[in-house]
Amino acid sequence: MSDPQQRVTCPGCEKGYRWQASLIGRRVPCKQCGTEFRVPEMPGVGIAINPDPISEDSTYDLDLDAAADTPASPEHHAVPAKGGKCPSCNSPVREGAMLCLNCGFNMAEGKKIQAPEVTPLPKEEKKAMRRELAGMKWVRVGLWLNLISILLLFAIVPLPIAAGLAGLDFILVIDIIAYASIACSTLGALLCLTAPKESKARPILIVSMALSIASIVMSVMIDMGDLSYDYDWISEVIGTLANVFFLYFFVQLAKYLEFDQITERARLVLGYYIALQLSMFLLVLPIIGCITLILMLIAAVYTLFLYIGLLIDLNNALTYHIQEQSV
Repeated sequence: MSDPQQRVTCPGCEKGYRWQASLIGRRVPCKQCGTEFRVPEMPGVGIAINPDPISEDSTYDLDLDAAADTPASPEHHAVPAKGGKCPSCNSPVREGAMLCLNCGFNMAEGKKIQAPEVTPLPKEEKKAMRRELAGMKWVRVGLWLNLISILLLFAIVPLPIAAGLAGLDFILVIDIIAYASIACSTLGALLCLTAPKESKARPILIVSMALSIASIVMSVMIDMGDLSYDYDWISEVIGTLANVFFLYFFVQLAKYLEFDQITERARLVLGYYIALQLSMFLLVLPIIGCITLILMLIAAVYTLFLYIGLLIDLNNALTYHIQEQSV
């Protein structure tokens, strides 16, 4: 039997025929249901066309069956096929056909058509493709770790309460959850550094991590008394900029994966985050501040859920891209 991966299927009834490069773009009828379709550039489902009248000269009958694989002794004749059989492989062909779609025998020339040579990819390109796939797999792990860090923050309230009811140290449980969340987030960001160079996302992530480290160092120095508390707002601004660059990294990653909807969602999350941070810095009047704070909490929760959805969408997009490149 012939290789099922080298077949073209009718879009109407899914009957399979052998795919031949010489018939690419040809308009052919299905023997089983009569649906007319064009032979695609690669093996797969045929391209459906409108059922308008066609001339006999512009069509090529697919007189082939999956069972018609039994070769016969060749009798090469440079004449159109007679008796509905190919003189080379004995497969059924249309009366008067000039080409056998099974073995590629040309009736007019009395010889088989030579299959085109497939040039293998150079070793360097193969290595680059493997590195890209491996990098995207690590990025996918990084996204999951980032998602886990957020879920841990959701658990920072119920788990300590449950631990307190069970007689465990309330503060200790909070510290463990907080440090675990920070560890997952940090490791996830490091793994995202394996993103493909073509995405132009690595420099953005490096800037984000540098700003984040600067913010943490400044906060520690303020707590130890090496810096005045007047510098606290500078540390917060630097930390905010670090998060802005981190979210912009996701925008670039989504653009590289060529998923427009995910790119728009990433931009939406980035815009919401910037708006929330600006709102926090603009809280001045007590009454307006109280009302704004409630609205901000609602917007923050909504943005957080959008962010979780973005991480899941990016993970799915990476999975699809990896599978597509692995074929």
